[in-house]
Amino acid sequence: MHIIVLRLRGQLSEGVQAALEWRTEGSFQTQGTLLGTLTPNTDLTTLYADWHGYYCNLGEATRLEFEAASAQSLNLRRKKQQAKQQCDAAAQQLESRFRQWLNASGDFQRITRQLSEVYGASEDIRLLIRTDNPELQRLPWHLWDQLQRHDRQIPISLGSLEYQQGQASTLTSPVRVLAILGCDRNLNLTPDLEILNAIPHIELTCLEQPNRHQVAQALMHEQGWDILFFAGHSRTEDQRGILSINETDSFTSKELHHHLRIAAASGLKICIFNSCDGLGLARHLSDLKIPYVIYMREPVPDPVAHRFFQSFIQQFSIAGRSIHHAVLAAQHDLEALQDRFPYATWLPTLFQQPQATALTWPQAPTVPNRLLKPLRLWAKCGGILGAVAAGILLVAQPWRNPLTHPLQGDYISTGEEILGSRPVHKVKAVRLLAQAKYQEGIQKLLESWQDDGADPETLIYLNNAIIDASQIKHHTIAVSVPFLHRQDNNQISSHALAYQLLRGIAQAQTEANLNLGKLPKPLDVSFLKPNPVGDQIGLKVVIADDWNVADQAQQRARDLVSNPRIMGVVGHYASDMSEPTIPIYREHQVPVISPGSTAKDLVQMGGGYFFRTVPVTTVEATSVANHLIKTNQKKVMIYYNPQSPFTHSFWDDFKDIYQQAGGQIVRQVQQNDPLSDLASPGFDPEDAIATLAQYGNPSEIAILLVPDGEVSPAQENAFQLIAANAGRHAIVGSWGIHNAKTLEVLPNVRQPSLVVSVPWHPATSPNPDFPKHTAQLWGTSIQGQTALTYDATRAMIAALRTQTQPSPTGTRNALADPSFSVWGATGKIAFEKSGDRKFPPQVLIEPLQCNSKIDFVPLDNTCQTETQKQESFS
Repeated sequence: MHIIVLRLRGQLSEGVQAALEWRTEGSFQTQGTLLGTLTPNTDLTTLYADWHGYYCNLGEATRLEFEAASAQSLNLRRKKQQAKQQCDAAAQQLESRFRQWLNASGDFQRITRQLSEVYGASEDIRLLIRTDNPELQRLPWHLWDQLQRHDRQIPISLGSLEYQQGQASTLTSPVRVLAILGCDRNLNLTPDLEILNAIPHIELTCLEQPNRHQVAQALMHEQGWDILFFAGHSRTEDQRGILSINETDSFTSKELHHHLRIAAASGLKICIFNSCDGLGLARHLSDLKIPYVIYMREPVPDPVAHRFFQSFIQQFSIAGRSIHHAVLAAQHDLEALQDRFPYATWLPTLFQQPQATALTWPQAPTVPNRLLKPLRLWAKCGGILGAVAAGILLVAQPWRNPLTHPLQGDYISTGEEILGSRPVHKVKAVRLLAQAKYQEGIQKLLESWQDDGADPETLIYLNNAIIDASQIKHHTIAVSVPFLHRQDNNQISSHALAYQLLRGIAQAQTEANLNLGKLPKPLDVSFLKPNPVGDQIGLKVVIADDWNVADQAQQRARDLVSNPRIMGVVGHYASDMSEPTIPIYREHQVPVISPGSTAKDLVQMGGGYFFRTVPVTTVEATSVANHLIKTNQKKVMIYYNPQSPFTHSFWDDFKDIYQQAGGQIVRQVQQNDPLSDLASPGFDPEDAIATLAQYGNPSEIAILLVPDGEVSPAQENAFQLIAANAGRHAIVGSWGIHNAKTLEVLPNVRQPSLVVSVPWHPATSPNPDFPKHTAQLWGTSIQGQTALTYDATRAMIAALRTQTQPSPTGTRNALADPSFSVWGATGKIAFEKSGDRKFPPQVLIEPLQCNSKIDFVPLDNTCQTETQKQESFS
């Protein structure tokens, strides 16, 4: 291997003296040296600062320790798009000016020509850029066009000008690793832990949110460490690195100097900071003669941190690449994420001691197959660690390839990671399940179920863990639901809609597994009726979070269809998510049953692989139009999101039916109009109501609200419009208005005329057992989302039951069979040839005050007392 060293002295404001030397790996005798000069260029400082500012404004969830969370606003998505455009423009200017600087400095051209000559003559080469100037260290050297003129890229590392000879850097088996999982506020560090546990040939000690004393004691352990790993929040201030080790405590690199010096003297060879803005940490550790430091040069989004570490470990410890080429390969792997996380490939950086030789992972010990035993890992994770020097727990773990183990951070889980709420016992459970410790994980899930018996994610993971623990034969289906994420940091803002849907599939899954005889006694579900997939065959459920964002939904769909075990998918909920994902499922011949997508055109896109338990928009629109005509409401103003497939489909159906019956639509919706477009960031409910006065008296004009499936601000704007209306206009609404937030605004206004069209209500349930069982199981009110997901799951189970050797195609054929039917919560479930539901249910409901509480009840129903409700369920 050839090593090219570029030494840079000076600063951008005054000019930089450059020297290029080249030599072979392991030799310190140079084969040649050239000198050159780079001219002063303060523009690069400004351009980098501009790009850095725009990058930080992109709004991804990062591992940077911010002073305060950003405030949300309705036009945040537009601002984020604007920030992306500004960031792209700044990056282009920075790249262009950076290349001009390198190519325009006269005598520096001698260096670039020699670099090209050495580059072209050697098959194996790496570049080390040595400088002590932070501005030069932050420049995007990977964009140097001189390094991109050949058909391969070369690894680039940074190093200091000054150094002292350190000890030889070689790794021997087992590799000793100290992992510090620091402050995890708004972060998910579980994937970092799982990747660590999957590394072969290591002795792992893990400190989880330790205090300062525990960190100090661990670093000074007498046996020393080969690798120090940190994940959590970090930052650089005044060229000092700062690590947040728990919610309240931080360490500066200066404060850690003594302990790190001892660790370095005891053989510390690699430091990996899978956290934000780590240049200050790397510079300090370089002074301590630690051979290699891997860090992120800017704030890093959580999924980028997971993907980089996963890929680096695969390349370094499994594929056997040198540390330089492993970092380069992991950087390239991040290109797949750049549509969601721009400039991800810019972030990982390798900082090294100039004399450090290329480091590789030790070879596996040669052991006869008959004597091969599970690798022993040092592990002590979970909670407060005692005095590290006093002793370390030895735990047996199998060797595992990180790429074959379930990937964490991909928003898909069977129990190895949490997608929704994070109570303490549930967090502990998934960590155990991720390590295949099923019995311990089951116990923690039961404790979590005792804490919150309304959490369907817990029940699904419990079912899955019981199947895995007992190694029961089973079939697998998936469900894709929307956990709603904040747009400024991608953290979950609400799991209410996702949990309404998951309760349906969790209840159906539990019924399918009742006859297995494996459900633990603390889980009292004896009131449920068994609905097995087959004789001693269980049902596993894979949960996917589609975010209610189209590109995220497409990625989940691609991941699900690549899993050959998945026989079918329940989902997606919103038509806006089904429209971009249906082609993926159809192409891979995986059947999908949606419990919420009502847009008419979806069945045509499905090509026989899309089914739905929810009625099509025509059914809902007809119900609403007929009610308006029946109540002599001949004028209506409709508010909806004109960009949503669902609401647009509803509008097309409604206007034809209503106008043919003599109704008049007083004003058309215009996209981004603050007086009619519910999804408009500037929607003004007060002005929208005031504008209606020009069309007649409030008693003459009804309002029709059709929010989308929570993919925009439309639903929130609808609630505000209900409040602003103050009972003046009669309101009718689509299914999205059946929401607890609607009831919250009603007590503040005069008794309104509000009617909502929904596919199901517990008081009129065709299956009276279902609302009774849901009340016993969940202890909370449920809506149509739960019932329709339950029905979609029962349909999947029935389709699986018809097959001797189930397959996705066989499941699709069973669902499409004209004789197929199954009884569910909403009545008989059967499908038209198109995939639409036969016998679609629909009911009109209204808010009614009963027992000092307002609740939705079927239209014209009388108020029931709590005693009467219980009697109706008995």
